[in-house]
Amino acid sequence: DYNTIRANFGLEKIEDFSQITSDSLLANQLKFLYGNVDNIDAWVGLLAEDHVENTIFGPLLKIIIEDQFIRLRDGDRFYFENDPGFSSEEIEKIKNTKFHDIIMRNTDLEYMPKEVFTQRKVPLEGPHMVHLELFAKAYPNPVKDVFTVKTWVEDDIDINLNLIDPQGKLIWSKNEIMYSGENFIENIDLSGYSKGLYNLILKSDKTINILKIIKQ
Repeated sequence: DYNTIRANFGLEKIEDFSQITSDSLLANQLKFLYGNVDNIDAWVGLLAEDHVENTIFGPLLKIIIEDQFIRLRDGDRFYFENDPGFSSEEIEKIKNTKFHDIIMRNTDLEYMPKEVFTQRKVPLEGPHMVHLELFAKAYPNPVKDVFTVKTWVEDDIDINLNLIDPQGKLIWSKNEIMYSGENFIENIDLSGYSKGLYNLILKSDKTINILKIIKQ
């Protein structure tokens, strides 16, 4: 039962249903179904727990998952801290290696934020820009090999086109003069590239548009 497992993992047993969840309706439903807190099924109790702050788990489920991962780590002879072939200096270097470092070592990217899983706030302040519409559409999309981009602009402008592959690498670039009205950029070739999501960036000094291209 839920309470026995709590005790086995070093947590105090609960004495009231409200100690599992702050949702009074849920607590009352559990009380109606089980009558006594010592009768609660373990899985039901784990799902009913209030989450620990900044997690998606309750206190008991969090401890269970942590314990399992520790056991998997400590029982893995290939885990770097268990490998006698590494010196203490090498182990310390591995500990200080971030995902950012792994990406930079194994790709052609020239820039990557240190905290790759953290989205930074973009400041909204900046110089005033004249709004200029740049409508664009790629077809066919999804594409197997060659595709065309159709654009429409209000005034004549110079456009820079950059095609970025799924790894963030620039694979194609072109400068075009767009004349007022419809324009077509034809025969953009993806036949020699892998499947995935590509970004085609169309940019002038006053406007930008990004097309998502799916390569099949």
